[in-house]
Amino acid sequence: MSTSASRLPSTGGAGPPGWLHRHRRWWFAPVVVALLAWMATAMITAAVRQTPTIDEPVYVGTAVVHLEQHSLRYNPEHPPLGKLVMAAGLVFADARLDPAFAGDQTRLGRHVLYEAGNDPGRLLLLARLPVIALTLLFGLVVFAFARDLVGPAGGVVALALYAFSPDVIAHGSLATLDVPTAGFLLTSVWLLWRARRRPLVHLPLAGLALGAALATKMSALAAVPVALLLVVLSVRHAHRTCDPAPDRTARLRHHGAAIAAVALIAIAVVWASYLAVDPRLRWEAPPDLPIVEGPRALVAWLPFPEPYRAGMRLQFGFEDRVWGGFLFGRHYLGSLWYYLPAALLVKTPLGALVLWLAGTAAVVALPRLRPAAPYVLVPTAVLLAAAMTGDRDLGVRYAIFVPVFLAVAAAGVLAVRGRWAHGAVAALVAFTAISSLRAFPTTCRTPTRRSAVRRRRTCACTTRTSTGARTWGCWPTT
Repeated sequence: MSTSASRLPSTGGAGPPGWLHRHRRWWFAPVVVALLAWMATAMITAAVRQTPTIDEPVYVGTAVVHLEQHSLRYNPEHPPLGKLVMAAGLVFADARLDPAFAGDQTRLGRHVLYEAGNDPGRLLLLARLPVIALTLLFGLVVFAFARDLVGPAGGVVALALYAFSPDVIAHGSLATLDVPTAGFLLTSVWLLWRARRRPLVHLPLAGLALGAALATKMSALAAVPVALLLVVLSVRHAHRTCDPAPDRTARLRHHGAAIAAVALIAIAVVWASYLAVDPRLRWEAPPDLPIVEGPRALVAWLPFPEPYRAGMRLQFGFEDRVWGGFLFGRHYLGSLWYYLPAALLVKTPLGALVLWLAGTAAVVALPRLRPAAPYVLVPTAVLLAAAMTGDRDLGVRYAIFVPVFLAVAAAGVLAVRGRWAHGAVAALVAFTAISSLRAFPTTCRTPTRRSAVRRRRTCACTTRTSTGARTWGCWPTT
């Protein structure tokens, strides 16, 4: 595999002989294939075995309506791109839907899966398969990003952590929106990193990926300011490389043009996702649409279709409700600021946790890797801070971007000089893989009496709301 032009400079030192390097690098290809094959096997196995999570019937029903009726009336609190991805699998299902059905989106999901004469298992699997395919493609982005930073060995380390992440496998096997959003955001950041060398090629592609994230889930809006800042950093680095002393006015003009181009492309992707469902953008606001005031009223100025802005208002209404949570054996009302960090600590294999911390320290401390810190660490911190301010402690899925981004950061440990570093990384990756394999294929489903005690000790993301018990599809950690 060829190394990227965006690779950070080498720290020096004698490398292996040329012939050995040429032959050794081809070993990475079968390792990548093996890791993705394991991940595909794990996710497909989980997808076949798991019954629907609480959100999936809504998404599947809405995807069928998008496909057959070209209507935007259901599930407006989420943009349509993720459901269009699911519809790519449902094209082969020949799903039945009563044209006269007039219930809400919860009843729609039950109707499509269980009341309209469809095979619910087949329908659900066909909706999950495109998400599984996307999750595997994002694994290649993880590999490529880490390879750009520290070489092919780093790419393999990052991909291994991604492929053996219980949370990524569990949520990547579901017809939900969390992993696609995180993957599109990572793709956008990786392309912005590569734009440091070839901005004309990679900035438009980064805008497409950022728009795809915004068109999948509205929580991606928190990453927009960070992405636009990274546009400036990438263009500035490109100018320093090509023209060390550019005119100040020209530099500012180029920065502004780059920001505008990326933003306009992202906005265009959001509009395209709605037009793909209904080219006429027919929309009737629901009668219970919350009224927003104060800073939230700025949503009316977003340059997105009216259904998108209405969905934002619905999300604000959800945030104003009193939700319940369950953490460490305690059921509580409201939210805990430390819920997501605590859930991540409990649910992540210990080997991955150590590599996350060590990789973060390496990215910050090593001059060779420090330019990558704004690209890898800042988006993770901003998204996690935004998620922690939410009022819904409903599972680690709200922070699924953490194992995705920090898998790339963990590869930075290989930039540390010394054979001990490579041996320690190999041992920690192996420990992570063993932990994940031991947990497979257990999921946090409604437990049987015999397994209830064991699963209660390991499932940190089981939640309970005012409407009853909820359990999310997620692996316990060992």
